[in-house]
Amino acid sequence: MKKRFLAVFLSFCMMIGLIPLTVFAGEGGSEEAICSCEEPCKEENVNVDCDVCAGDYTQCLVKTEEDDTEPEIEPLMNDTVIYVSNYGGGDGKSEESTLTFAKAIHKINETPTTGDEELKFVISLTGNIEYITNGSSEGFEKHHTTILGNGHSITTNNIRVSNEGTTLILGNKTDGTNMLTVDAEVDVVDGASLEIYSGVRFENLDDGRNGMQQAFTLSNAAKCTMYGGVITGLHYEPQGIIQINGGSKGGSSFTMYDGEISDCSAGNPSQGFGGAIFMQDNYGGPSKLEIYGGTIKNNKARSGGAVYAGENTKVYIKNAMFDGNEATWGGAVYTDEEAEVSIKKTVFKSNEAIYGGAFVEGKGNKVKIEETLFENNTGSLGGAVLTLGNDGKETTIELSDCTMSGNKAAVNNESGGYGGAIYLQDTKATLSDCVITKNTAEDSGGGVYFAGSRPDCMLLNIKGALQINDNDAPIAKNTYLLNLTPSENPGEGELTEAYQTFLTVADDLNDGDKKANIGVYMDKPGTFTVGYTTYCADIDPAIYFFSDDINYHVEWTEDKTEARLVEGKAEYLIQSEAGDHGTITPEGEVMVEMGQNITFLIAPDNGYKIEDVMVDGVSVGAKESHTFENVTANHTISATFDKKSDGSSSSYGGSYSLDNGYFVRYHNGDDTVRDGEYDHGDRVVIRDDVFAAPSGMELAGWSLEEGEDVDYEAGDVLRMPDHSVDLYAVWEETDEVYHKAYMNGYPDGTFGPERTITRAEAAQLLYGLLDDKTGGYSVYFTDVDNGAWYAEAVKVLSSKGIIAGSNGMFEPDRPVTRAEFAAMAARFAGEDGKGVNVFSDVFADEWYYGAVSCAAQNGWISGYPDGTFRPQNSITRAEAVTIVNKMLGRAPDEYYIYSNRYILNRFTDVSEDFWGYYQIIESAVGHYCRSGGDGENWSATA
Repeated sequence: MKKRFLAVFLSFCMMIGLIPLTVFAGEGGSEEAICSCEEPCKEENVNVDCDVCAGDYTQCLVKTEEDDTEPEIEPLMNDTVIYVSNYGGGDGKSEESTLTFAKAIHKINETPTTGDEELKFVISLTGNIEYITNGSSEGFEKHHTTILGNGHSITTNNIRVSNEGTTLILGNKTDGTNMLTVDAEVDVVDGASLEIYSGVRFENLDDGRNGMQQAFTLSNAAKCTMYGGVITGLHYEPQGIIQINGGSKGGSSFTMYDGEISDCSAGNPSQGFGGAIFMQDNYGGPSKLEIYGGTIKNNKARSGGAVYAGENTKVYIKNAMFDGNEATWGGAVYTDEEAEVSIKKTVFKSNEAIYGGAFVEGKGNKVKIEETLFENNTGSLGGAVLTLGNDGKETTIELSDCTMSGNKAAVNNESGGYGGAIYLQDTKATLSDCVITKNTAEDSGGGVYFAGSRPDCMLLNIKGALQINDNDAPIAKNTYLLNLTPSENPGEGELTEAYQTFLTVADDLNDGDKKANIGVYMDKPGTFTVGYTTYCADIDPAIYFFSDDINYHVEWTEDKTEARLVEGKAEYLIQSEAGDHGTITPEGEVMVEMGQNITFLIAPDNGYKIEDVMVDGVSVGAKESHTFENVTANHTISATFDKKSDGSSSSYGGSYSLDNGYFVRYHNGDDTVRDGEYDHGDRVVIRDDVFAAPSGMELAGWSLEEGEDVDYEAGDVLRMPDHSVDLYAVWEETDEVYHKAYMNGYPDGTFGPERTITRAEAAQLLYGLLDDKTGGYSVYFTDVDNGAWYAEAVKVLSSKGIIAGSNGMFEPDRPVTRAEFAAMAARFAGEDGKGVNVFSDVFADEWYYGAVSCAAQNGWISGYPDGTFRPQNSITRAEAVTIVNKMLGRAPDEYYIYSNRYILNRFTDVSEDFWGYYQIIESAVGHYCRSGGDGENWSATA
């Protein structure tokens, strides 16, 4: 109606002579005026549908039969302002002489680039703009262009921004009051950029698209940055109103710092992907979504009410608000397979979905969520968070310093209601320092519900001061529910040891009285679920739960349905049983503290021999003893016996009388262990591994009378008399010593285990270990400056004869060789430099022969598998500390170090599987210790 009125008005003006009546053709051409429309616009027949003149025939482009070219456009200057109106017919240099929007774009594109300078233009609207593009070729193709709305709007079907280096800026960077309303789909392609500022508003003003309109699409390495503005009320199916796509040039990226995206949809909650933002699966490179602020609320879709992130995409969200979004899967955010997701300091509240009220994680994802609030979200599986790992892909999620409160897992269509805050399926999850409180599940797991069909893909790791309390559910109010239901065909082979820990509890969880609220609920006593024996056989599930902190352990309620973390070291049950005609010692039910070793002795009766020993149901042969080392689980051991044939030799290698059999009985207080069956005159080696040493004590030896002095030390040989022998343990205190740290890492947090060590560094290392740092006459080296950081070390060590130079030079910056360091260590220890050479490449006429032989004989150094020492090779830092530790008699307490590995290992480049891991920790961590049977027993670090 507006356009028809305008056409009549213009015709009336032309009739009274206010405007020209004709447009003449160019010289030499036809006089008939034509335009780009199929039907020419003339005074007597104005074509209101012409997208060139828009009803004003004087704007019609004139072409002649002889000249098909466009008229030359005068190049624009940098920072040019072009004034635009709907019917502009001027040059765009003033508000009174405006251009049309299409001509302004055309003029900008025709302006050539001058040198490396980026040309910048401003399109300033003087009125509302309405036009229809004439194809994908129209749009911004170069330069930087800012559109200032001045309170007006743009209504068009498409605005295209293409080519790397082309940037379209909507709104004023410095003045958010300059309003611009955009009713258009902006396509940004081929490396081009779009920027959106405060005052810009995307919304649908024209119903001519059947209610379907996107805000913008990014394709083929395109970028958009949203610094502010509002995108609202848009609807597009089946993807969201913002699309982030890939392409041959790589993935695209959308970054949001502020603003609002609200009331948009990709269909109703039963259809569509990403009500606000849709990220395409990886094509040509991973697409990226980065959100550093702003609000995304009240959006709807089937998957990802606010955000849908496709396969292999990357998502980073910080300081954002997701409020009131709705979906079937992932009320706010849905991340598909193998996406990488990081969320920090964000609020998810009042989002709703059937599956995962606020967030859903797909298979193979790696998700990390920190300092984030989940509040009043609702879903049937996972009121706040749902993870869906499987297909053998490792799916991980880490939640740290998060708060989950008021979330609800509601029954939907007579199913669901699991995991008021979190539902974890086939996932390796870590919960650290989180507060999970006042959440509700209408069926099970008011706090966290842990489920799945692939134990090899599951791990629940609890760290820090985790609080789970005041949650509510008919089953497991303040606990985790494990409901493992393996698939019908789980695969061949037994569950390997690496998969046998489903719940670990790490660090100190003590936070007032909250510790008692941390536990695990089993759906039935004694087993996980029907069918789980396919993986783990008929084993008490308690063995799969333990604390990484040795000061706490998991205990089970009497009915074996609930496990809780309690203070005190864990103890494990070892059940031993002997068949007829023999004994096993100790026998029956034996409780062993976590990490300790225990030895069982098996002995046949007179005239019998050991037939077989079974450990955890597996034969280990006819052994006379078996040791369980570093106990961290329950075990079983049983022995069977068979009659010996006359004249046969025993399984111990000695001869036995059929009439007589004698034993050595080891006593420690009320405990007795019987060892072997011997004949008169047999040689018996006295043992030292029968009983665990009391704290602060070590075995001095054995006495023939209780309370008397030592008669036999471990390793002594006893000639068996014609009767059994009783030996009583004699304990003595061990002196605790302090081992100071003598090695440091680098400022970047690394240790550099494979880096070489210079001669100056070697001197400083050994100097730090000296108790007496005074020296007499020192050797003068021409290349050691008195002000050098290592000068004092070189001076003192040379005076003590520990280091030496050559030709008056020390060569401080040269890497020290393996031979040189072995010699330094031998001199430091005061050894005489003698020993038996065992290396094929160490010869008697070399200066280092004695030092290397001595170091090898003392066990400080070892060679390579081919029998060489390679004396001229540079020594690494890991090799150096290993030699020093052995030279000083320092042997790391591997159990203590492993149990406290998260605290002690501060080096980013030294992993637990590195060959020198324990030696490096020994050198870098000061500690108090006592000598033990296999090395040191650490008691504390300092």
